[in-house]
Amino acid sequence: MKSHPLPLFLGLIACTVAALPASDVTVKALAEAPDSEAVVSNVEQATEFEPVQARWRNWDAKETGKPEATDRRGISQMFTWPSTQGLKELGLRADAFEHPLNRGVISPQKWAIDIQRLNEQGEVVDTVATLPVQLNPGDYRRGEYLVFDFSPAIKLLEGGRYGFHLRPESIVDGQRLYFSRTAAGSTPKLGGGAVQTPGGKLTRYHQQSGEGQQYDLIFFLGHE
Repeated sequence: MKSHPLPLFLGLIACTVAALPASDVTVKALAEAPDSEAVVSNVEQATEFEPVQARWRNWDAKETGKPEATDRRGISQMFTWPSTQGLKELGLRADAFEHPLNRGVISPQKWAIDIQRLNEQGEVVDTVATLPVQLNPGDYRRGEYLVFDFSPAIKLLEGGRYGFHLRPESIVDGQRLYFSRTAAGSTPKLGGGAVQTPGGKLTRYHQQSGEGQQYDLIFFLGHE
């Protein structure tokens, strides 16, 4: 019986696609958001009141005797991609509020950034990229932008509905990152979804916070 070459050909294509390298992520701090490079921007409405918090600590496990920590929080935001070019930068404003807990990155910590395609209800259709990154002391500066640079740029569809989710991947006790957002109750400029998440992978992005409030993160996205 003569074998058909198509299954072998398709298998080679699948292996080639699976072997494509993920984007590398570099981290930097910027005092201000760039004016010309941002294609999605929400940087004018920062409030220093009740920022969105991301962390993963082990204190709850110590207090309750559970084997693993439960106090794991990430942050997410929905957006519509307006460009034919790829996503090159994500910048998040580190909140400037004065508080002893807002110490930034005091010890290296592993994080991940999910870039996900969404439907109109905010449900995850697929994950475009999951990008591991380590945050080190000096990366997070209060009142400045924590910027993630992707190389190569992440290909997104023009007009597509997407979300990004920054979540901790390792436990560092006492370390909390605070990110600026718009005032609670303000009209969400970018569809809302600046939500403090449970910290694991998301299957749905929400239009409002757990308290029923709507707001956006203070952030920008840049293309290649």
